[in-house]
Amino acid sequence: MGGPKAFLRPVFKVETERSRWEVVEPDEFPNRGLASWWRPPTSILNGTAWLFRVHESETFEHENQYHNLFNISEPADPATELVDATDVQAEEDLRHKLCFVGLTALSPLTNRIVIGFSGGRLLGPVHGLFRDGRLYLPDETLNSNLTISLAGPTESLAKHDAHRFLPPGDWAEKIGEVDFSPDSVFLKRTLKEIRSKDLASIKLTDNFVRQLVGGSADAGLTVLEKQRLERLKTWTVKVEENVTLTEEVISEVLQLPAIREQVRGALEAAKTDARQAIKQELAVELGKLTTTRAELADLAMQRDKLLTQLAERRQQQELFAQALESTVEARLRSVMEKPEEFLAESALMRAALSFGATNATKNRGNAPPAFTRYEDLIGEHEQVIHLLTTSFRRRGFQDRLPLTLHATLLAGNVPLIYGIHAREVLRLYCSVVTRGNILWVPISPSQLEPADVLLNRTGGSQVGTPNPNGLLDALEKAGWSNAMHLVVLDGVNRGLMQSAIHPIFRHVTDRRQGLPTAPLITLPQATNGLNASVDVVWPRNVLLIGTLVDEPSLYPLDSSAWEDANWIFTDPYYDSEQRDLNDASSISAEVAGVDSEAWSTWEPEEKQSPSGDLKILLTLVSQKVILDGKFFSSTARLYSILTQLESRMKLPDVLSCLIELTLLPRCSKQMGRLKEILQAPPFELWQTIRGGDILQRLTASGDADGLENESW
Repeated sequence: MGGPKAFLRPVFKVETERSRWEVVEPDEFPNRGLASWWRPPTSILNGTAWLFRVHESETFEHENQYHNLFNISEPADPATELVDATDVQAEEDLRHKLCFVGLTALSPLTNRIVIGFSGGRLLGPVHGLFRDGRLYLPDETLNSNLTISLAGPTESLAKHDAHRFLPPGDWAEKIGEVDFSPDSVFLKRTLKEIRSKDLASIKLTDNFVRQLVGGSADAGLTVLEKQRLERLKTWTVKVEENVTLTEEVISEVLQLPAIREQVRGALEAAKTDARQAIKQELAVELGKLTTTRAELADLAMQRDKLLTQLAERRQQQELFAQALESTVEARLRSVMEKPEEFLAESALMRAALSFGATNATKNRGNAPPAFTRYEDLIGEHEQVIHLLTTSFRRRGFQDRLPLTLHATLLAGNVPLIYGIHAREVLRLYCSVVTRGNILWVPISPSQLEPADVLLNRTGGSQVGTPNPNGLLDALEKAGWSNAMHLVVLDGVNRGLMQSAIHPIFRHVTDRRQGLPTAPLITLPQATNGLNASVDVVWPRNVLLIGTLVDEPSLYPLDSSAWEDANWIFTDPYYDSEQRDLNDASSISAEVAGVDSEAWSTWEPEEKQSPSGDLKILLTLVSQKVILDGKFFSSTARLYSILTQLESRMKLPDVLSCLIELTLLPRCSKQMGRLKEILQAPPFELWQTIRGGDILQRLTASGDADGLENESW
């Protein structure tokens, strides 16, 4: 054992000639029959065999039973154990077992062994590696030649518990060496030796290895050379198999004159074949180049045609804007010159619109209605997504349209829908989310403030008793329900967006994001003879959507609207060929409805910190264009929702949606800088977004100049 002190038990001692062993008697090593070994190597193990010399201890006390008379003299060497492998006939068989299969044997008591095989021959001494009941030779011992000897008389061996050990003297007679190196090293050595001999009569062909073996068979060879020859014969049998030579072996083979000549001929043939192949490939590529040039010419013609059409549409839009501006200026000039006529007209209009309002007045001081709880409402987000994509897909719409609309509402923003399919899109969405409940509130140019929209007033008229319309009733009813509801302000660009519509948008978005908000309006009422008032707020379970209409006499759409609204254009995502005409007659079978409590769990957290690709997008936008802080917060909320739908919308689609919903409408006055962002993205990921295609797709539908002039 290792450590500061170990003990060895003497078993045999060698006689003077060092060629025989004698048994050690018990009384030769008093008191315990052991020898002390001070500071032995840390690598020694219990149960191993060692050769050692001893000297008497100067501190030995015979009366102390723990004292030993002898100490070990340095150095001590491992004993040499004989391993029996007499069933192995040839050196090559022994190499195969020791290198690949393993030799069945008892675990040696030392790592220094000799292996006895057929004919009284010995291999070694070598260092053995015992693993899984078999004996192997370590790789590091194989690059040197190993000794082959003839064994001495067996009576000279020391026998202990089925183990036999060689005497320290010259017991075996060396007769030669063998080469157990790996095939790559062995073949290199063999080729060098064979080339050094007189083998001029050998004709080198493709099977030159076999001929080399045959030509060397009769030459006077040493034991090592014979062993290598036998191994080479065995190796040549494997030549027909898939044998891979190392670079060193290949270089040795290529030095042979016949091989060099064959290689030279093969190189010339390869050059000729390569030259022909290059010519053919060049002809094919030239043909492709000619075809590509023709396609480019066609694309250039199409581009010129589109540019011409775009210029014509821009000119038409400019004429329209000029006519609208002239009309507005004329109207304003008329009002300024004759204000009494304008006020008189307004008074008559208000009186006409409020005629009979007293009969429809409701007492808002009555007891509130009982809470209405609907059963079988959807509480799983995956089910809602499945119903939306399925119903939209059957009617020819791509999945991206309902997902974008749904994400905008979850983010707390107000979608502004535009396109000839806007009403159908809203009905489809309503059939899944709000149980088919949808209230259309038409917007007119006479509505100047939020109260006009909520109370069906005109021009900010004030009456003693307000006359609630269907919107106010719907908000009150929705506040006592557990289902989601939908209100659509139809044609928001017909009215004064900044004063009448945008305050409602801001109130709704702030409420959905949990921000403190003032009431939309305050209604007076009489309760038990006392004057009181009721604050009207927008319930969180009521979704708000607006539509944009394309009509000639409209107010300009103020850019502040996009602080709380997102633009959704339906036309690019509709394909009439994909519409299922057999399923388009009714949507009553799809009416479902979403639980408002479940909806609130799907909304994003209050604060969203941009990171990753979103942060890169926002940084790029802030460098190119100057936008308000609402853009960054609403974009972060949208990104949070869209990434939750990642299984259906991949990252390029998410960024593309963000551009269409938030960036395009806000940059309608800065088209030049917007094109810099979309057409030349600075990082690789945006190459797959194809921002230029977004511009072309959205503007080619007849609304290109609407983006630039904000006339919609």
